[in-house]
Amino acid sequence: MVPDLVEWPKSFPIESVAEKSPEEIYAHTAPSSIEQWAYRQSDDKRRTMYRMAGDKFLSGGDETAALRCYRKALADSPPAELAINTNDSWLMMSLKRSIHKE
Repeated sequence: MVPDLVEWPKSFPIESVAEKSPEEIYAHTAPSSIEQWAYRQSDDKRRTMYRMAGDKFLSGGDETAALRCYRKALADSPPAELAINTNDSWLMMSLKRSIHKE
């Protein structure tokens, strides 16, 4: 016996999905993976991802990798992003200070 065919819905219900921040999306991702993916992104997202990778490298004790990522994050940043922020790590603050001195 063949089951009755069900008509395909003409429209699907749209569920509201809360936007997740990049920090939430990449919370359990290795910083090296974030760094590798960052270069493929648009300007704003690329800077955010390099900064996240730098923060993760720094919290893991790899200051050299963190500095590399922070430099990439600041390389093409607009002047407003070069201002020292209370959310900056000590290494990011030091890098921004050195950029301001140049």
